[in-house]
Amino acid sequence: MRFGITFKLFLAILATCIAVAIAMGVAVRISFQMGFEDYVQEREGRRAAALSEVLEDIYRETGDWQFLRDNPRRWARILRSAPDGRQPDGAGVRGADKPAQDYTPPPPFYLTDAEGNLVAGAPRGDEPTPRFAIESDGRTIGWLVMQPRGRNSDALDQRFLAQQLKATWVISGLSAVLAALVSILLARTLLAPVRRLGRATHRLAAGAYDTRVPVSSHDELGQLA
Repeated sequence: MRFGITFKLFLAILATCIAVAIAMGVAVRISFQMGFEDYVQEREGRRAAALSEVLEDIYRETGDWQFLRDNPRRWARILRSAPDGRQPDGAGVRGADKPAQDYTPPPPFYLTDAEGNLVAGAPRGDEPTPRFAIESDGRTIGWLVMQPRGRNSDALDQRFLAQQLKATWVISGLSAVLAALVSILLARTLLAPVRRLGRATHRLAAGAYDTRVPVSSHDELGQLA
């Protein structure tokens, strides 16, 4: 089976467009995943800063961490009191016994004292994770340690990430379809002068020496015409 130059040119343009669309889709996916991880880390850093201030205020009132060692449930309430770092002065802790109006998953932290002994929370995994110092009067009174983030650590984050990645591939697919349409149009447009030259050549070969080919360009095809 022999294919004409129109079909070959169509395949060449289509393959190029599809390759570019796939490359862009992969690049956007990698860039989005890296940016999303940076966003999550920055968000947790801000949460840690807010919680550190909250815990410092409570430590000043009580003088030690015993209030958390004796009451594990209070730690969970403190985590939910300022989950996004928007309550920097401990206002959320004063109302920690009340449920948050806009619920978001608590930040993945546990608390240790200055010597590294566990105070509150339950560490999971042995991999190294960032920790944030809690200071009072210029001395470190404890550490807020970030938990390792599992694959399903935050369902909302994972759902958002999956939706964005799915949208990237849908856009890449639509781009490929558009590339096919544009390829057909370009192949027909670019080869229209060639087809005119072919028809004129056949007429000349048949003896119609008055045949003329209109010249509409000054490129190689125009010179050939």
